[in-house]
Amino acid sequence: MTYQFLVLFLPLFTAHILADFTLQTDLDVRWKTRPRVLFKHVLIVAVLSYLLLGILRAWALILILALSHALFDYIKTRYAQDRLLFFVVDQLAHLAVIIATVLVLTSMNLQPHPIAPGSILGRAFYVLCALLTGIIITVRVGGITVGYAVRPLLEELEEHAEEARGENVVSPLERGFEEGGRIIGYLERALILLFVLVNQPTGVGFLIAAKSIFRFGELSDSSRRMEAEYIIIGTLYSFLFGLVSAYGLRWVLALLT
Repeated sequence: MTYQFLVLFLPLFTAHILADFTLQTDLDVRWKTRPRVLFKHVLIVAVLSYLLLGILRAWALILILALSHALFDYIKTRYAQDRLLFFVVDQLAHLAVIIATVLVLTSMNLQPHPIAPGSILGRAFYVLCALLTGIIITVRVGGITVGYAVRPLLEELEEHAEEARGENVVSPLERGFEEGGRIIGYLERALILLFVLVNQPTGVGFLIAAKSIFRFGELSDSSRRMEAEYIIIGTLYSFLFGLVSAYGLRWVLALLT
């Protein structure tokens, strides 16, 4: 992967990540089957891509990229199931279009406009794009991916919870804060990213040990084995995603610097 490729890829990929995982609300996702909601989302993708890329003559390619984004989202919301496989395939399709766009731009030898962010800030702009994208992927996208991965286990746990209610037993889903698990996941992956970027990967081991201590009650109580296994699997998924994305970001930053 060359520096010239990253100069074109990072702005487009950052625009995609911002539009899909930061500037798109849960309500937008729910109502994306409505034309105006889908149009608003695609417009954000197009405007961000055009502004961050900064190549004025690339408007036709950006238009094609935005239309493909609309097509993929339409297919996903209309026909795909809300599962991990369809989420991954959808994101890979967007990534493939971005890469194809970059390859076409490379062959056309187009350069950013003098007032484009990349021209003004230089290498620092692309480092900022990489950092911003890496943080969002590690924290936000990681949460979504882990959520999809453990959903079958959660559904089984919910079935067990229904049975527990019938026996006047406290359901495992009635303990803890409603958003507690998600916030913990965000924080642990953010800390993993920080430890990796500052070249202190041993901190991840302490993080695992600390979480194990805090969760000792669930892990040692045989009556809550399903909940304990759900927590362990979710934690391992979260740590694995955090480590992979953190080292991926570190690799990209090394290419830029």
